[in-house]
Amino acid sequence: MGLRHAGHPNPRVRARVPGLLLSWNTPRPSLSAAARAALLVLARDEDWGVRAEAGGALTAAHDGSSEFTDIIVGLLRDPVADVRACTAEAVAHSTARTAAVADALLALLDEDDLGTRLNAAYGLLLRDDPRTGEAIERVGPLSLPGFEHDHRLHAFWTWKWDRRERSDAE
Repeated sequence: MGLRHAGHPNPRVRARVPGLLLSWNTPRPSLSAAARAALLVLARDEDWGVRAEAGGALTAAHDGSSEFTDIIVGLLRDPVADVRACTAEAVAHSTARTAAVADALLALLDEDDLGTRLNAAYGLLLRDDPRTGEAIERVGPLSLPGFEHDHRLHAFWTWKWDRRERSDAE
């Protein structure tokens, strides 16, 4: 179904296509060759909403290839903040764990959007990146109204607590 609409003239229709291209019946979504090709084209779409959706799907189906990694890094550096934010959210939990992806996440810590900064730092923490401490500091205050139950902030507190406990034990 998605392949038929990948070239649709309406960007709202094209934005629905990436989710339709994935086969969710497997532990990690897989792509057919045609779906893969369509998704790579959609990741370069002129409409930012299409690119944002493609970033999430590419990240979910990341196959470890340099082609996917390069596109994901490009989306993390997209000129549109919403594309960067959507891609960072998907990448935080993903299997895309190359140095280039980690570097792109680190660059997102300068974003104005708190959610993007949270996802970037959380992605580095999950990758056990040596820059995690710096990333957490760059997020800003960890006591934020409305974020009392945020799993990312909880993970940051736990990470800091564990480091402090280790230091005290030495």
